[in-house]
Amino acid sequence: MNIVTKKEIRILENVAIESGELLLKLYEKKLRVEEKGMYDYATDADFQSQELIIERLQKMRIPYKLVAEEKQLNLGLIGTDEGIVYIDPLEGTHNFARKRKEFGFGVTLGLVKNGCPEYVVFFNPVHNQLYEAIRREGSYLNKKRIHVSNRKPGDKLDIIFNHWPDVKNVGKYLDKLRGGERKLTDYTPTSCSDAIDICMVARGSVDGLVFVYKKADTWDLITALLIEEAGGKVTNMKGKLWCKNDKDGFIEVKGSMIGGNHYVHRALFELYN
Repeated sequence: MNIVTKKEIRILENVAIESGELLLKLYEKKLRVEEKGMYDYATDADFQSQELIIERLQKMRIPYKLVAEEKQLNLGLIGTDEGIVYIDPLEGTHNFARKRKEFGFGVTLGLVKNGCPEYVVFFNPVHNQLYEAIRREGSYLNKKRIHVSNRKPGDKLDIIFNHWPDVKNVGKYLDKLRGGERKLTDYTPTSCSDAIDICMVARGSVDGLVFVYKKADTWDLITALLIEEAGGKVTNMKGKLWCKNDKDGFIEVKGSMIGGNHYVHRALFELYN
């Protein structure tokens, strides 16, 4: 039996859509952009979107801690201990700030209970795409079931490759994918958004992904549930769980990420081990 209620899903869906529509309105305006780190940006839209999300969730009396990306709002942790909602108020800020509509941008809300991601929604307002994953119930795009691709190593695979700027010698990871006896692909695209990359794997328009990082923020990668519920497999590069509980009850994401259907995932695991 699923432990996420229909009411909770409806609330999180509606908040993601409302916030995404706000982002689309703000997209056409000239906004302040600040650089938080190398290739890591925040705009006024990030803060306005986060403010809206938290205001709505509080009004709806969601009984969970809220963990939001833009901590400058001083709303990093509120709520009770029944669960956690991870909030990315503007996923794909790089695309937003650089005015790239090819892939778009969006809003991520992920619900974690008992240290396990149970529901995630990602809304891309540019393309009107509502992605959802419910543990043990599947992944959906605009309410229609989606599945990972059925391609296998030996086919012409498209493997998304992305890395965090703090990773050194990143070329060795890319070289393994595109060269040598175990070469898997010639094509390694990225949307410049972790969530959108994950969505493309979940719906089968690309075959797998490799994300290289030391440690990632949970709100960036909680959408990995979409791949799992679309019939795929996601782990860290060593084949272990892609997220785990920390000592305070939150979930951590460490050790890089590989994902795809089970054939592609196995090939990626063998490639990097």
